[in-house]
Amino acid sequence: TVRDAVVALGLWRVSDVVFSYAVPNMFTAFPKSLDPNVFWRHSIGCALLSQRLAKIVRAESSEKAYLAGLLHDLGILVNATIFPEEFALVQKTATLESLPLDEVEMQILGFTHTDSGKALAEVWKFSQDIRSVMEYHHDVTSAPTSQDLIAIVHLSDLLCRHRWLGYGYDEARQIDFTCSPAWLILVRNCRQMGRPNITRFSQELDKYFDEIV
Repeated sequence: TVRDAVVALGLWRVSDVVFSYAVPNMFTAFPKSLDPNVFWRHSIGCALLSQRLAKIVRAESSEKAYLAGLLHDLGILVNATIFPEEFALVQKTATLESLPLDEVEMQILGFTHTDSGKALAEVWKFSQDIRSVMEYHHDVTSAPTSQDLIAIVHLSDLLCRHRWLGYGYDEARQIDFTCSPAWLILVRNCRQMGRPNITRFSQELDKYFDEIV
């Protein structure tokens, strides 16, 4: 029963399962310019990596991190649905020039999927921390709240996009965790993870990423 599931797994774990199955079904008429397999592989990969990273740094509930990773890019679906021709141009340009999708969205649309994600999160009445992730996962330092959770999703998103689990093309940008504002936020705020070792951290995430793929 549902009650037994909540008792055995916990409310957040059940919530993860529900969202994992329900959210994709909310977009049955998938935008033509997007490959649903590519989009959901990235989203679920980011969710799993966020969950593992949350356990490593012991900053956030791993279940909450999973949910945030799963939902962080819903604004992309909004843009592709409402502005299909413009977004198709965004995708083509980003692919040809190997640029981050949000940078090209700003150039062509004048806003990014983080703006659309914020609007969608407000309409769907997501919790404030999930709203913050959807709005600030490309600009962690500007977030007024939930920076730890946003930093976790930001780093997981970057790693997925640069390890062939992104938007279907390669971005010409390397990750340097040691200089990442998101990593510095976790180091500063997450004292419970002990003395940070960037090499061990990267190796553990790389190993887990191979399991995800």
